[in-house]
Amino acid sequence: YVAFKPNMLDTTMTTDPTTGTTTTTVNFIRDPFGNSYGYSTAYQYDPSTGYNPTFDLWSTANANPPDDRNQWIKNW
Repeated sequence: YVAFKPNMLDTTMTTDPTTGTTTTTVNFIRDPFGNSYGYSTAYQYDPSTGYNPTFDLWSTANANPPDDRNQWIKNW
């Protein structure tokens, strides 16, 4: 479990005009420089067990994929 600090999240707040209820939506998790992280579990999921042993996490480094993909900072 991870408890994110407010500055680690990019959020949008909306208020329902009929009920006055405010909803906060998390758009993405920010890296220390304010850029979004990428996350993938592609090709790792075992449908027979539901187990996914690995994932990939990277900072987008404010790049615009796919053209700037070489700027991404990856964990592998």
